[in-house]
Formats: sequence, structure tokens, C-alpha cells
Amino acid sequence: MGRPSKLVDLDDAVDLVRSGSHVAFGGFLAHNKPSAFVRGLVRAGTNELTIYSCPAASYDADLLIGAGLVQRTVLAQVSFGGLGPAPRWTDAVANGTIDVEVCDEAIVVGGYMATIEGIPYHPLASARGHDIVRESTLAKPYRTHTGHDLVAASPIAPDVAILHVQQADVFGNGRHLGSAWGDEIVAKAAKRVILTTDEIVDNATVRADPRGTTVPGYLVDAVVHVPHGAHPCASHGAYLADESHLRAYIAQASTAAGFAEYVDEWVRPSHDNYLETLGGTTLAALEHRFPW
Repeated sequence: MGRPSKLVDLDDAVDLVRSGSHVAFGGFLAHNKPSAFVRGLVRAGTNELTIYSCPAASYDADLLIGAGLVQRTVLAQVSFGGLGPAPRWTDAVANGTIDVEVCDEAIVVGGYMATIEGIPYHPLASARGHDIVRESTLAKPYRTHTGHDLVAASPIAPDVAILHVQQADVFGNGRHLGSAWGDEIVAKAAKRVILTTDEIVDNATVRADPRGTTVPGYLVDAVVHVPHGAHPCASHGAYLADESHLRAYIAQASTAAGFAEYVDEWVRPSHDNYLETLGGTTLAALEHRFPW
């Protein structure tokens, strides 16, 4: 008997995430985000989530927060970078409608590393003396046996990690064609891993270039084929971020009513209908034609 395929459709993969789960999303800001999966979570109404990133979030977190599906965040940053702030995140923090864990990038990554290393904390030097350590429940100062003052980051082990890659085979071997950001760290720390991918490749392609595998299949529980599944975010080596769409989202989501209209137009439809609305011309214009 051969190895079983881990390929599932988008709706079935979304059903693997239960309400109340601790969910980590890969990528960085508006790059390599599993956007189609996030829209699927909104359609499914999967709520009371605690969400993580590695370490910076954008469209993924903002969409889930705006939809009222997030109970707690462990996010070092939520932003669209030079395009502007994340409107629903900003509103939720200002109005206290979500529980926000105080943390920075080092604390979040240190938490993943503590889990991977199988130790009760991961030592950090960069966070020494920061006010953030006094507020965070995930980090505390400690003195080493050599007399050095460091910070101990508590383990972070999400129930499931959702990562977007450009290529994967049906056995879960994922390939980033550009930056992998912190995706492998998240995959190793999470209890389960779901990959969304723009393209399914044959296992022979993976075996021909083993060093090209950035998320090994033994870490992965399910693979979902969703072409342009990161849109409107970038998928490195495949297509650029749709900055026009992101700017329109930021403007529209600045109010609760505008956000609801965005959800009705862009989130409620299936992924196939989403791509049909975007149109082939828009998608073709975003294709990245230069090596990363």
C-alpha cells in the first residue's frame, strides 16, 4: 500500500478547525497569508478563536476580528505596513472587544521555540528591560546561573497552524518559492498543520530537489489546493500583493457597516466565485515574472 494522500477540499479542511481553537497563521504581514482559508473560517462561523502569527499579521487577523470570531490574540503586530493600519483590529483594541496578549516578535517566536525544544521556557536577551515584559503573561525576567539577566518566553503550542505555500505534493511536502518567513517554526510548534497551496506538484518533483522542501510532509495533516489562495496578499514567487484590493479593504473596513459590505461581496462567495469576481485580467497582472 502506498502513502495515503493528504489532499482535501477547502471546506473539509476548514471543518478541521473547531470553535475555541488556538490557531496560528503563517506568512508575514501581507505576504504568504492563507487568505482563502481565513475566508472559509468566516463562512463557517468558527468562533471564540485564539489567534497567533509568526510574528506579524494583517488581512488574516483583521478579517477574523471584524467578523467577531476572535476571543483572544497573541499577535506582535497587526498592520498593512505602508498601506495603512488594520481597521477592525484597531477598533477592537480601542473598544476592548477582544482580549489582547501583550507581546512582541521575540516573545512570540521564543514561545514557539520553547515548544519545539521541549523546555519550560526559551531564553531571550533582546527583550531585557522592555516595559512589554512587565505586562506580558508569556514572558518574565529571570537570572541565569551565570548571573545574566534574561527573559523567559513561555511555550506556545497552537492547536493548528494554517500555512500558505506556492507548491505542495499530495503527501504534504510544501515548497516556498520565495521567503518562508517563520512558517517552519510554526509548523513544528503546532499540534496539527494544514497547508494551502497555489499548485499541486508530483512527488517526483519534490524528490528531485529535496532541499526545496521547506515544510516537510511529516509535519502536515492536510493539503488544500487553492489557486491564488493568498490573494489579496502576495504569494512569494507566484504573484504580488493586490495593493488596490487591500487599499479598498482598508477604506471599506474602517466602519462596521463597510466591513459587512466587504464580507457580503468578497467573503460569503466560494473561492471559485471570488476568483471569478476578480477576473483573469486582474490575476494575470499580479503574476510575478522575476525570480525572488
